[in-house]
Formats: sequence, C-alpha cells, structure tokens
Amino acid sequence: MAQGTDVIIAHQKGSVWNTAVQTNVANAGLLLTQWPIGNGLGDLLYDDSLSGSGFRSNAIRGLNKLTGDAPGMLRYTGLEHAFAMSMGIAGAPTTTDTTGRIHVFQLATTLDGLFDTIAVMKVGPAATPALPIWEYPSLKYTGFVIEFISDALATITFPLIASSCKSTTGQVTTTTAAVTYRSKVLNVFGTHIKFRANASSGAALADSDKFYPSRVVLTYRRNMDSTFVLDGSGVMPEPYYTAAPEISLQVDFPVYGTSTLQTNNFFLTNAFSEVPLKVDITCTSPVLAGAATAFHNFIFEFPNVVIGNVEMPVTGPGVIPQNVQLACIERSAAPTGMAGLTKPMRVTNTSAMTTDALLNP
Repeated sequence: MAQGTDVIIAHQKGSVWNTAVQTNVANAGLLLTQWPIGNGLGDLLYDDSLSGSGFRSNAIRGLNKLTGDAPGMLRYTGLEHAFAMSMGIAGAPTTTDTTGRIHVFQLATTLDGLFDTIAVMKVGPAATPALPIWEYPSLKYTGFVIEFISDALATITFPLIASSCKSTTGQVTTTTAAVTYRSKVLNVFGTHIKFRANASSGAALADSDKFYPSRVVLTYRRNMDSTFVLDGSGVMPEPYYTAAPEISLQVDFPVYGTSTLQTNNFFLTNAFSEVPLKVDITCTSPVLAGAATAFHNFIFEFPNVVIGNVEMPVTGPGVIPQNVQLACIERSAAPTGMAGLTKPMRVTNTSAMTTDALLNP
C-alpha cells in the first residue's frame, strides 16, 4: 500500500535540460510535506467530428503542465542547495569557529541553466511488486515563500516547473537506497526569530530596532512559466520569464498600539512620509552548527523596503490588529550595516555543510 510516510524525494543538480542525472547519493534527500507535481498525463481530448454514427469515434490523452508548489518545513540545514538554486548565486562557504560554515545566497539576474533532477519514490522499497520511481529529469525552483509564525514551526514552499516525468520506464535513478538527509530535525521555530527595521538611510540595524509581529510571510517569486511546444517531444522547455521578480513581506501584528511590544505605528508614519526602510529577519537555533560557539542560523536581509498598505481593521469590540505590506526592491548603494548588498534580498545560512551549495545538496 502506498502512503505518504513511505515517500523519498531526492535531488541533484543537472547540466542539460531534460537529461536526468543520478540522485541515489548521500545527502540528496529533500524533505517536503507534499509532492504536488503529477506525471504530465492530461484530460482526454475528443474528436467531435460529425461522422453520422451518433457517437465519438476517437479520444486522445492530453498533457498537463508539470508545475506546482511544494511545501515543507524550514530547516537550518538540508535546504542549502534549494536556496542556492532558487536565488542563483552561492559559493564556497566560509568557516566560523572551526567547524561551522557560513553560506551566502545572493540573487542572480537570471536562473538560466540552473535546474535539478528530482526522483520521487512513492512506494516503499520493500513493496511487492516493486513499482518504479517517478523521475523528473529537469526541474527549476522559481522562488520560495516562507511563513514565520510566533508559536509555530516556520514553513517554506517552493514553486516548481519540471520538463517531463518518467513514471514507468527509462529512469536514471532506479533505487533510493543510498539517499540520506543532512537533518530530519533542526526546524526553525517562532521563538528563534527576530525582526528588525529602521530607515534605509539610517544607522546599522540594532536590537533597539526590533519589532514584534506575530506573523511574517516572505514571498520571492521569479514569475516564470513554460508550456509545451510543437517539437514532437511532449517535453516542456526550460522556463522563461513572464514578469519582473516579486519580493515582498507581509507583516502582521496582533495589536495596533505604541506600548513597548506594540511600537508598530512606525510603519504607518513612514508610509505617509514615504521613508524607505531596511529590514532583517534573524533565526537562531539553540543547536550548535558542529562548533563551539556558532549556532545554526538564518539571516534574511532587505536593504530597500517600501511600505505599501498599512491596515488596522476594526471588526468589533476586541483588539485591533495591524497588517503591513512591504515591497523589497534594489538599492543604488548598500545601506549601513549591509555591506555589498544592493539587490533586493540576501540570505545567509550558518550550518555544518562544507561544500558550495550551488553544486549539489
């Protein structure tokens, strides 16, 4: 019997679109909570020619686009490669405190030529009879959406576009016996998270710039698409761009006010004054990254943030919340405290992974 707890998902970087590479290797495991992409089989297409018989005489299977949003839990390690492929620039990590490694993921102008092979084993290896692995020869990560909630595990969702699916024969990966995971734990939790903001032109961010939302949603989308073309292959070509990338923050405060933990009128004031901000979100694990003093960590930095709508809805006699929409855009020069950062976003991740995350998991 097939069940979700049996599923193994493995990923490795490819080099030629729609040409699979072997994913049955150590550290290739990708932990997700759902797998949203099918095998490409579409609805039946009918020939409605007027034949005089009173019935249809032919039906042909159509095609379904191989796209979907794959949700998972945000972890301090195990997602380094997915971050690198989503953003486009990584590099060899720097060492901190002997065994910790600092990975810096930056936005490339395009994601052209960056894609993985994904293998999905949907039935456990002991199943009888054994069933084949579903293999997607090439799959592109077109961004991510991260949701931070004060009393919950942080989640991450990757929008994906694949070239094709081999679900019966012809797979390169025929077993996942060697697939391992960098970690099945090390989740980001609400109590790990710090949110700071001040004027983009102001001093470097400090803890005096902390704010206290109950929920933050970071949306990063490359706005890409692909479609089948008339080449006789039934393969979707490498995705193309349909619009400029979108990077935004939705920040929700449980209470609108001006007391110690409610200093969120700052956003309304700066919205009317049209003062751009700089923002960072820091997540720090209580678990060391294999080092004496370096903890697993994420830092999300945004050098130039424009305040959009600021809402304080009154829905009854109870508390009034505040919901803030922020757009993250590029900056002509890096602000104080964010050296070298002019693109709309940078992600820094401290883990124990020792290799360039753009090369492989």
